[in-house]
Amino acid sequence: MGTIAAGFLFVIMNYFVCALVSPDFESGETLDMREFHEREGPTYITATLALIVTAVIGNYLAGAELGVDNWSDENTLVVATIILPVLALTVKRGWVQVAAPAMLLATTIAYDFIYYARLAP
Repeated sequence: MGTIAAGFLFVIMNYFVCALVSPDFESGETLDMREFHEREGPTYITATLALIVTAVIGNYLAGAELGVDNWSDENTLVVATIILPVLALTVKRGWVQVAAPAMLLATTIAYDFIYYARLAP
């Protein structure tokens, strides 16, 4: 039951991250994405950090409680991604604001290729 609840928690958190990163457009309204990022960035970056931390804890608990060793073993790459939203929250330089999510995307893709043998070449 805990595994199912953890899965729902992760999906709900992922939904909120997506909702926070997506600006609302009113009819006829234009939006400055730089201004949106400056205003809302800390909120959705913090939500992304919370999602990553939840994944690390979930993987650890699944490995410890369910005896699924590879879940806790796979945490190494996930733990390494914690630094990326922390950098985006603390370093306001433009190149960091672009590089951190790009590296997070690259790490997510690498995770798929490393840990899912069917996807690996």
